[in-house]
Amino acid sequence: MHYTQFHGNTFLFINKNANEFPLPKESKESFLKYWEKLEEKEGLVKSRIVCNDGFSVSCQAHFGSYCNSRGWENINDITDMELGFPSEVDDLIILYADLPYYNKTDLTDTVYPSTPIDVIVDLINKHKGIKRGVDLTMYYEEIEKPLNDTRKQYKCDFINKDGSEASLCGNALLRLMEQEGVGHYVFHTISGLYEGWNNENEMGLLIKKAKISLHTTTVNRELHYDENNIETEISKTTYTNYRVNIGNEHIVYMQPLERGQKRENSNQHFLIQKDKNTFEVRCFERGVGETQACGSGAYAVGIAMIKHFKLSEVNIIMKGGKYLVKEGFLIVKKI
Repeated sequence: MHYTQFHGNTFLFINKNANEFPLPKESKESFLKYWEKLEEKEGLVKSRIVCNDGFSVSCQAHFGSYCNSRGWENINDITDMELGFPSEVDDLIILYADLPYYNKTDLTDTVYPSTPIDVIVDLINKHKGIKRGVDLTMYYEEIEKPLNDTRKQYKCDFINKDGSEASLCGNALLRLMEQEGVGHYVFHTISGLYEGWNNENEMGLLIKKAKISLHTTTVNRELHYDENNIETEISKTTYTNYRVNIGNEHIVYMQPLERGQKRENSNQHFLIQKDKNTFEVRCFERGVGETQACGSGAYAVGIAMIKHFKLSEVNIIMKGGKYLVKEGFLIVKKI
């Protein structure tokens, strides 16, 4: 059994050991795990590694590579790789440059046989780590709790792709529970405490607060010009939306995203009602853009629809996730 797909977002989890939010450092294990999943462009040749400061380099360890680990069977057995054609010269790897390679003298136009993995990891960290296409990074640390409290407690901070701090990410908390296993949880965030559970049938979050308000937004849809070349309005569109704050704010529109409709720099969700209790949702998250799924957004949509249609529960379907929402609860089921 496994959970219904609920994490259309991509996350990077970092154990937090400082008050700042440092750039994550690669380890040998994290680098190899990332490298193993890289797309193969031609034959067994992997895509280039691109770092956060723009540096890039080819890292290869297939049967045609110039390295000792080209016959590896277990990814963790790789001890060295052939580097190639770095975007700039770097002192860390000059020692390994193959200068006679086709009589090349340009160190960005040659290969670096048998470069040790530890050197490669140091090189990547020097250039501010691998550039990953993550939507959000969560820094977390486990909190000591009283001996009679069996709940797992974590302090969590969330950083958007654009570097801004988010007050809450429901999917990240669900992912953390999935990672840490069965049990009851308490999450300490800048927007308050949230309880969660992970059992054999489902996983969920208890969301005690939700401030809901109904709004309308009127947008000019079409214009024409009169004989004096003055703009004259000929139609308007009025959008009905709910604003829901559960620690972070969401705008829930009662209709699909329309062509030409302006999106705000906020968490926005556009609906298609499939039946009485089921809604398909497109998500646009602040600092990220359109995402495949949003846990807190699913709850915001659900609680707004419960209020609007006087329902007891609703099903939320996103491109990357399915949720059940009841008042106070965001739930994902096992299948």
